[in-house]
Amino acid sequence: MEKSAFWRIQLLVTLLRLSESDIAPFLIHYRAETEATININSSGIVTLPSDHIKTRAIAVDGKTPTPVGIFDKKIYPDQITYYQSGNLLNFRSVNPISKATIAYYARVPALTSTANSNWLLTYYPSVYLYGVLSRLYKWAKDAEAEADAKASMMEAINALLEDHKQGTSVTNPIQREVTQW
Repeated sequence: MEKSAFWRIQLLVTLLRLSESDIAPFLIHYRAETEATININSSGIVTLPSDHIKTRAIAVDGKTPTPVGIFDKKIYPDQITYYQSGNLLNFRSVNPISKATIAYYARVPALTSTANSNWLLTYYPSVYLYGVLSRLYKWAKDAEAEADAKASMMEAINALLEDHKQGTSVTNPIQREVTQW
């Protein structure tokens, strides 16, 4: 491979990584929902998965725990409490507990030579395109083109956020009993 072609490829890979790092830590979307069941250690602690962005729901041995403050030491019989500290969930219970199931939004998997697709690239390729272009134009010191690419990227992200809103809204309303005609 020619030296200049090699450097162009390296530049594109770098721009792609920078673009991913700009949005991946903050991107919450229903297509990124996943679940993990983790053993609770003897101290009542589990480490959140490395791709965790935001917790959606937690169950401990099939029961819903109650979130509490870090310094709240009260535990009532048949109650499980928890608080988050950094990337740890700390559980307290009078009774023995063993497994925590965590439903959460996972970070978008990075593109690599072996993993050349993910849900974001499949459903929202324009987010990648305009993210890379905005980084390229910033590197090339073309402020006008950079601003245009960033505006287009925000349009793509807004479409993604609207899809998340539509994908997580309840479309089948709860039925009510008709009491008057």
